[in-house]
Amino acid sequence: MTFAAFILALVTMQRLGELVLARHNTRRLRAMGAVEVGADHYPLMITMHAAWLVSLWLLGTDQEVDPWLLSGFVLLQGLRWWVLATLGPRWTTRIIILPGAPLVADGPYRYISHPNYLV
Repeated sequence: MTFAAFILALVTMQRLGELVLARHNTRRLRAMGAVEVGADHYPLMITMHAAWLVSLWLLGTDQEVDPWLLSGFVLLQGLRWWVLATLGPRWTTRIIILPGAPLVADGPYRYISHPNYLV
């Protein structure tokens, strides 16, 4: 297994784990009365992310890994994890609104309204 394939395997497992976490959080939030906004675009987002991973598996497993680009990716992953950790049980891959719940104002949300989109 090449180093690139190893990294892709880690990223793929991470994204699959995130889908499991998101599904769990979505079910729990809906049980609390949360509503989804923009559900029509969700299949497109799933398709786009899946296409990104598939294209990397098809075209990138035998490529050299640029240490600068890898460093940038690791930095962005750290920022994504900060968002996930800050939102905790409110994080999903969907846009879920829990009526009456205060907006999150901790972590990266102190600096920007939607840091997940920026990352």
